[in-house]
Amino acid sequence: MSGPDVQKRLDYIAKIQRFQGMFDSVIGFCGDHVPPYLLERIHSSWLRKNQPYLDFRDSELSRLLEQAEVDGAADEDISRMRSWIEEQYESRLHHDRLYRDIVDEADLLIPCSRRLGEMLSSSMTLDTLSPESIEYYEFMKDVP
Repeated sequence: MSGPDVQKRLDYIAKIQRFQGMFDSVIGFCGDHVPPYLLERIHSSWLRKNQPYLDFRDSELSRLLEQAEVDGAADEDISRMRSWIEEQYESRLHHDRLYRDIVDEADLLIPCSRRLGEMLSSSMTLDTLSPESIEYYEFMKDVP
């Protein structure tokens, strides 16, 4: 199982995994420092903007795994691919790049609220961070 189509599919899945991991890392860090209603509102807004990409990632992953089985990939190869895909998410989830500058603040309510707001800003959208993922999504979303 290889080729440009497989690579493009893997690239899209990996980028969406990392994108979601970045957001979830900030939510995870700031979750104890902002009111729950604010956290829920920000999370809902982020999902509303990004759910189509997450859903498409899930369908692309299913297609990829189905194709691997049809192509006769060994179970251990499929397992390694699943692990690699999960690592894309985990690598961003446990990386403090997006909030390391506020970790030492005495009161994290305002810095976390601001950072969570930034996660919804235009500079943190998928089309800004990964325009090629948007292009792939737009090209492939209607392909059966």
